Amino acid sequence: AESANLIGKPNIDELRLLWNEIDNSRNNDSEYNRVLEGLHPHQNLKGLIIERFFGDKLSTWIGKLGKLVKFELQDCKNCKELPTLGNMPLLKSLQLKGLDSVTSIGPSFYGGSGMHSGSRSQRPLSLFLALVLLILEKIPNLREWMEAPVHDGTVVVFPVLHTVWITDCPQLATLPSHFPRLEELEIDNTQNGSALMT
Repeated sequence: AESANLIGKPNIDELRLLWNEIDNSRNNDSEYNRVLEGLHPHQNLKGLIIERFFGDKLSTWIGKLGKLVKFELQDCKNCKELPTLGNMPLLKSLQLKGLDSVTSIGPSFYGGSGMHSGSRSQRPLSLFLALVLLILEKIPNLREWMEAPVHDGTVVVFPVLHTVWITDCPQLATLPSHFPRLEELEIDNTQNGSALMT
């Protein structure tokens, strides 16, 4: 994987990493994790699609791609936790689909166990600053989508998010309540869709 030298290829705009569906062995989680780690792309990457990855842990380099505009995670059945994405300043489109082992969207998704806006600055900390489209689809064991944890100061989350689609997440019972610019919300096949929309 490292010999592909993706980190040394600054002119790749969009990268799709697709694993062979036949080779789905739970015994090789750590091997898959190491392969993904070795496929670290250049910081200039604007689009990333990871599909049918069989490891249980996504690489930390995903959350450090500062120019990423689009990210899709599809049919990664063994992944237990989502990568940290809240601090990506240009991320506009996020699609999470077919993640059978994800049960919670929590603090690590936003940026850690607790964000501090800092007392030295009057500016609020902004998370998912550019995100306009968020799709959650076919995440059968997702039970909760937590609010961003804040220990002090002001944190602005999803300031421009205007479209959220949640489909086939039958156990989802809670989600954040603050979407200041939301224009379109579609919830289908959740545990209590009508309560989620209030």
